[in-house]
Amino acid sequence: MIGKQFDHLFGLVIQDGAATKVAKDLGFGEEVCDMHNGDKVGASAIGELVRKRSGIIINAFDTGTDLLKKLRDQAKHFCSSHKNRGNYDRILIQNPGLPRTTINRDLNTTRISSVYNLLRSSLRLKRSLQMYYTAYNLQPYLSDVDWIFCREAEAILRASKIM
Repeated sequence: MIGKQFDHLFGLVIQDGAATKVAKDLGFGEEVCDMHNGDKVGASAIGELVRKRSGIIINAFDTGTDLLKKLRDQAKHFCSSHKNRGNYDRILIQNPGLPRTTINRDLNTTRISSVYNLLRSSLRLKRSLQMYYTAYNLQPYLSDVDWIFCREAEAILRASKIM
């Protein structure tokens, strides 16, 4: 395309572990960056990262996928409506001992740390969220079993961060 040989322009290529085949096909050594391997272990453990063969998921973890969908929907509930956020703020005003933080939405889809922050912030606000749902007669997004799994998923991601 530019009239130069690819290997004359690039002397060293370090790729993600999943892209070693590309480097091999281009004739480069397979030097692998393992910076995000811990992220991949955690993401795979909670169902966020799946393997596919011929476009078909071969290691689905529906429980993890369902939990993350519920957490994301819950976060969106408070971020997408001023009315919902205002009602939640009234609960906080009436109960000054509750944390005054918000749920961190995981808008960065390439880093597992954003999922970790979604889990962590939701867990911190569990009590105030439950008070909000009760006060406004709303069905909670997460069941008691979901909250238990949320704690476990947060612990998995925390442990995988040190890898």
